[in-house]
Amino acid sequence: MEDDASLEGQGLLVSRQIASIDRALERIANGTYGECVRCSGEIAPARLEARPEAALCIDCARAEQ
Repeated sequence: MEDDASLEGQGLLVSRQIASIDRALERIANGTYGECVRCSGEIAPARLEARPEAALCIDCARAEQ
């Protein structure tokens, strides 16, 4: 049972990552990749290099925490 819970948690994490990547691919397709979905500002290239699926600029990401 303990392993089942761990695997379930890992599955949920992977599902969230896939959804995040899918949204990034949608932004690429519609030409808004690199644009913050909250403030419409530019997401720094270094942030996109570190987290290609990032949807928020660093300021908006920090404000969300």
